[in-house]
Amino acid sequence: MLLTSSWKPSAAAADEVSDLDYLLKILHWSGTMRHPHAGPWASRVHYTINAFSTVALLLFICSQAVLLWRDGATDLEGFTLSLSVLNTASIVMIRLRHIAAREADFHRLVMQERCDFGEFLSADDLRLLHLRRRSIRRVVSAYLLSGVFISIVYIATPISAEGLPYILALPYDATQPLAFAATWLYCAYIAFSVCIETTAADSFNISLMVIYYSNTLPDQRDMLTNS
Repeated sequence: MLLTSSWKPSAAAADEVSDLDYLLKILHWSGTMRHPHAGPWASRVHYTINAFSTVALLLFICSQAVLLWRDGATDLEGFTLSLSVLNTASIVMIRLRHIAAREADFHRLVMQERCDFGEFLSADDLRLLHLRRRSIRRVVSAYLLSGVFISIVYIATPISAEGLPYILALPYDATQPLAFAATWLYCAYIAFSVCIETTAADSFNISLMVIYYSNTLPDQRDMLTNS
């Protein structure tokens, strides 16, 4: 039931349409942002993944910086590629640390949005959002899966002389079997972590914006639409 007998949105129905738990779980287990209701064990796992991703990204950024410093702009194509990869990895690193620093604020915002749904939404608003909820989740899930697919294609396409998906400045010979396998797994981890952290964080932020827009009073919604 979506509505209570007094024709007011029920707390359970409001909580259902504003549920971001599926995104919070992805953010948690990817090491991007801890789930607000995570227990001690799950929190420790999250912080371990977060620390590992931070170190892996930092090493990756250093490798790309060494490439730029060592090779310069003599090879314009290689310079542009390294600069683009460095820029992407640096943005993900900044985003990861920003989310970690503001984790409590993000948790507070999630809780506030879920509480506001039951207070400000009318029964008609709630009914419409209930009908649209599955469509929104399908779009978000398709967006996340597209990122995973792109990552699979990317790591399966070698571009370096060693046959790796990234051009890296390495202090060892990556053509040796064990070194190649370890470096390839490292490149795969970077590709998937950057993809998942970016798409999940984007989806989370957009979902919060949609919820905020839905919570806006009718006259405010008209003002936002007209502007």
